[in-house]
Amino acid sequence: ALFNAATLYRGLNNDAESISLYKRFIAAYPKDELSKQSRLEIAQLAEKANNYSEALTYYNQYAGLFPDKSERNLVARARVAKILLSQNNQKDALKEIKRLHKDLTAPGAPPALEARKIAAGALFNDLESSFRSFQLIKVSNAAKIEQEVIAKQTRLVELVKRYEEVIALGAGEFTVASLFRLGEMNENFSKILFDAPAPAG
Repeated sequence: ALFNAATLYRGLNNDAESISLYKRFIAAYPKDELSKQSRLEIAQLAEKANNYSEALTYYNQYAGLFPDKSERNLVARARVAKILLSQNNQKDALKEIKRLHKDLTAPGAPPALEARKIAAGALFNDLESSFRSFQLIKVSNAAKIEQEVIAKQTRLVELVKRYEEVIALGAGEFTVASLFRLGEMNENFSKILFDAPAPAG
């Protein structure tokens, strides 16, 4: 009855009462399967209300109820990472996203499409400043042309590897965006070589 009442209040957009009833259900029936779902419902409602502290608590609780690398575990962890990013906690968010990347690209990993999209989006966005910096690197000193070309090429190789990590997650829009960025960088590198001054001497 408590779970059904909580769900009813959620449908009526009385989120505060819904959360209260879900919490009462968890306290009364901690081992019931619906207690797992109750934690997810609380996390989602708290996130909707911008109560990120409570959302993180319940997403983490929900993730911990399922085996590592399982679909529901991965999705809950991805939502944690998304909230951390929205709170500008880049350090902890990227730490979790790197863990997610490892789990999502392991053999036999579940589809977990939402988790893949969140992880890929975070990694892609984190690359944007590095991409812009690469595009601005010039080769203009004839006396040091070899060193400058090698430095830009080294940076290109590093960025290609990082974009390939995004692609490996298989999140459609960010795969396409990463391939586009790879094309832009290769075009930029080719143009830099074409426009480079002749070597000194």
